[in-house]
Formats: sequence, C-alpha cells, structure tokens
Amino acid sequence: MGQLIEREMRFNVAGNGDVVQVEFPGRAMLERLTCVRVGGGSIAMDMYNRAFTTPEQQINVRAVTAREAAFHTAHSTYKITGSDYADLVVIEALSPVGAVLKTPLLFRAGDDITISSSTNYNGTFLVAWVSDDLQQALVELDWDTADESDVTVALNISATNQELWRVSPQRTGTNSFSYYFPDGETVFHNRDVVDPLQNYGVPRKMYLKFATAANYRVTIAGQEDIGA
Repeated sequence: MGQLIEREMRFNVAGNGDVVQVEFPGRAMLERLTCVRVGGGSIAMDMYNRAFTTPEQQINVRAVTAREAAFHTAHSTYKITGSDYADLVVIEALSPVGAVLKTPLLFRAGDDITISSSTNYNGTFLVAWVSDDLQQALVELDWDTADESDVTVALNISATNQELWRVSPQRTGTNSFSYYFPDGETVFHNRDVVDPLQNYGVPRKMYLKFATAANYRVTIAGQEDIGA
C-alpha cells in the first residue's frame, strides 16, 4: 500500500471550460473525487493528466536535409520516402545565453503545436517526430523556401486530442457529487513533458476542467507512489 494522500481545494473558475491545476503525485491510485458547487447549480468536471498548452519557447525552423530524410527512412520510426520531406520542417530548440544544453521541447510526437512571430510558418501544426537527444522535431508543415530563427512555439492540444489525456469519464451532478473510483482500477500518471535533467524536481500536476464558471470545493483522495 502506498502513502495515503488527500487534497482539499477551493477554486474560483472564471470562465466556462476553464482548466485549473492541482499539484498531485505524478503516479497515484485514485480512490475518491468529491465536488461541491458553492451556491448550488449543475456541475460537469473532466480530469486530465496533461496540460493542453505550455509557455512559449523560442525555436529555429529549417528545411529537412536529404541526409536527414535518408536517416529517417533507414533508422527512424517515422519514415520519409521520396519527396515527402518537402512537406516537413525541422524545428530546433535554442540554447539559453550562457547555457551548454538546449531548452527541452515541451511536446511529443502526435501533439498539436502553434507557431507564431514567424514570417512564413505561423499556424497550428502536427508534430510527426521528436528527438529528445537532439531537441529537434519534424513538423508536418511545408517548407517555404527560407529558414527562420528565433520564432515562438507552444503546445496547443486540440479539443479532439484532449481525449487522449483523460483520466476518467466526465463527472456530473447537481450542487455536488462524490465518486468512488473502482478499487485498483484508476491510475493517475502525469504525462507532461518535462526537462529530463529536472525530472525529479518538477511538481507534477493534475488538470480539472469545469464546464461552468463558478466557485467549487474539491477533494481528491488516493494512494501515491504506487509501484515504486
């Protein structure tokens, strides 16, 4: 049995569909979720194990070289054939001033990202492949004849893909609800992308999405450090 944990919180949710963050062990067995809407009213709450957006990062955008395309075709799980690499760009993390290592890219393959402050590449695109070692990613975006440096990118997971990070079905009630998770069946495992050098020092989060703006009191109970 892991260490018992219980979080009691109060949230002032300002807008319909807003998401609030809860510090919670990165790996835990969930046991109980209770919510009270202060003042009464309907409740609809969703629980996720990953943030849908991240702070902006500075990156470079450049063309995929023929050598890189050949490497992916031969060795990578993401295959590039023929002239497909003309429909991709490489984005590269930058190294902060005075730093030896690059800032990690805060997304993984399959994510949606939004590029801004660019001349040719602004918009929301799909990440096809990420290298944690090189801090590079392939993005499904047509290269537009020119590389660009020091543009911004941020994670921006679409409403459809948010379902990939759902912990349990939506919980609803009038005025309040109390849900007991099936014994041993619901594991919370935070899936945010974090700096691998700081993996054990980054507070992990749980994300609660409320359908309606209101004040809420929430209690979450479970056991942490399962399987450790």
